[in-house]
Amino acid sequence: MNTNYENFSREQLIDQIKLLKSENEELKKARILQSSSEKALLDSTGRLNVILNAIPDMIFRFDKTNKLLDFHAPNTDLRFMPFQKLVGKNIEEVFTKELTKKVLFHKEKALMHKTVQIFEEGMFSDDNLYYEEIRVTIGDNFEYFTIFRDISKRKKIEIENEKYIEKITESKVQLEEWAVELKMLNYKLMESKEELAKLNKSKDKFFSIVAHDLKNPLFSLLGLLEILVERTENNPDDETKQIVESMNRSAKSLYALLENLLQWSRVQTGKIEYSPVRISLKSIFEIAASLYKIPAENKKIHLSYSDNDEIIVYADDNILSTVLRNLISNSIKFTPEGGKIEISARKKSSKAEICVSDTGVGIKPENIEKIFKIDAQVSTKGTNNEEGTGLGLVLCKEFIELNKGKLKIESEPGKGTKFYFTVPLAE
Repeated sequence: MNTNYENFSREQLIDQIKLLKSENEELKKARILQSSSEKALLDSTGRLNVILNAIPDMIFRFDKTNKLLDFHAPNTDLRFMPFQKLVGKNIEEVFTKELTKKVLFHKEKALMHKTVQIFEEGMFSDDNLYYEEIRVTIGDNFEYFTIFRDISKRKKIEIENEKYIEKITESKVQLEEWAVELKMLNYKLMESKEELAKLNKSKDKFFSIVAHDLKNPLFSLLGLLEILVERTENNPDDETKQIVESMNRSAKSLYALLENLLQWSRVQTGKIEYSPVRISLKSIFEIAASLYKIPAENKKIHLSYSDNDEIIVYADDNILSTVLRNLISNSIKFTPEGGKIEISARKKSSKAEICVSDTGVGIKPENIEKIFKIDAQVSTKGTNNEEGTGLGLVLCKEFIELNKGKLKIESEPGKGTKFYFTVPLAE
């Protein structure tokens, strides 16, 4: 509206000028305030953009009519249309038909329960499967936000964990099946153990019968054969003498076998008690040498022993004597006439090492290990066709180990054999 200032008085004109100045000042303040607000708005928008750009999630804002108002999708090709073509579109044009259904369904749930609704969706991009966690939340004026978060790594870990748990479950089932099988096997083993105990009892009874009913008559037979040998001694060309001597050797071999079998069975059943005492080796050597003096003289074998240190050991008297007797007997058997057998001992650390050395036929290298196995057939005849039992050295090894010692052999065919075994020294 145009104002006619011609009719104004001087005072009115002054008032009007003042009013105009006042309005001009107000306009200046308004412009300054507007400029400040615009700057604050720009600063706020900048900060918001910085914050949004730091968020890897894709965010879509829709109005209540499902029109896209704006979106945030940094560091992604979106797999959607450009911004200018996307904003203002209906949700069905933004998302796939199947995803749109799920988003609208969870939007209604968010409205109803006033809570954020979360669901997962598997999607394909360039034939690669990836997973998104999708959140639907309600804003002002019934606007709603759809937020996409890539959870492919987490989902991969979850899938791997599920497979791992499945394998563990399968393994658990397998272990349970094995446990049942082991239980059945254990039950069968217990039955076998009971059966074995019965068999062992029967075996012990059998050896007891052998010891009682066979050993005594055989010992009597040996005595009678010795008498026959003496009576036929003056008839060197008599065939009867040869037969009697052959019978005597066979009976002695049978008796030795029986003795060794009984000794071995007692070892196996634990019926031989280990009762160590302080023993002088010299006294043991003297007794053993005296027992085999005559058999050695019959083959013109020089049998000697030495214990210069007067060694005292801690051993079972019967076990030690049995070992020495078997080794000396074995050496006499395989040493030819005119040979030599020496028994000696020396201290070696906390043990005494005893050696029975002979100048006999020796042992083949391939037979050294076999002679200590009861299932190996390596028994051979002596230099005068003496029969062996095949158990003597087996017994020696087991007796020595029972007496806390070890046995070893040094032998060369045609040059003799040395048997070494150890016994704990007496403290």
